[in-house]
Amino acid sequence: MTTTFVTSNGSVVTCNRIDRRLLDALWVNEMPPQPPVSQVEVWGGIFEDVHHYDDENYLISMGLYRLKIEDRIIALFKDVTEYQASKDDQTEADELAALSSVDFFRDVILADENDRNQYINTCVYLSTVTEIGIQDALRKFNVTYMGKPILELSMPGSYAERFQVFEDRQAARYGKISWQQFCELSGPEQSEYVAFMRADQAVKIRQTLEERKK
Repeated sequence: MTTTFVTSNGSVVTCNRIDRRLLDALWVNEMPPQPPVSQVEVWGGIFEDVHHYDDENYLISMGLYRLKIEDRIIALFKDVTEYQASKDDQTEADELAALSSVDFFRDVILADENDRNQYINTCVYLSTVTEIGIQDALRKFNVTYMGKPILELSMPGSYAERFQVFEDRQAARYGKISWQQFCELSGPEQSEYVAFMRADQAVKIRQTLEERKK
């Protein structure tokens, strides 16, 4: 499964997928910085943690983290990517012969920030579960209740905050396939498993609520 796009400078880039477990390892080994936290009394000796996402040092750390992750992702996908440099990019390549292939690809072919973001988002979409992939699958399933998409309806309780890989493993078990088989699927196929599980669970919850009303 591949996707091809043309960069703003006219180079043609064909994105491919990699084993999602390489991305999983990246997310685990490169955890993002956390904002500073302070405790604020909200009522009668009860304190609440307040995360300072506008802290200057945190914002600088996040900017550096994003650059580092971009570089790591591009390096992961470079070997499964095909590209045809435009005339302008090839001229620049001849002038920058000392650059490694990864540096050239990042700094010349993907020099434009929008091109770089499109490349990264496309490669990740092809390789693993993404929220975009889940929403695409839900639109195909078209599971509704009283005319509305089932997952747009409010449900009692809430999902615990968790790494995506935890929900992905749940979806593999839900679909009765092994984790190995799940990882061998394309990103959109993996996303379909997660979307089906979410929709099916929502339907069962809605059915239970309706039964209780009787």
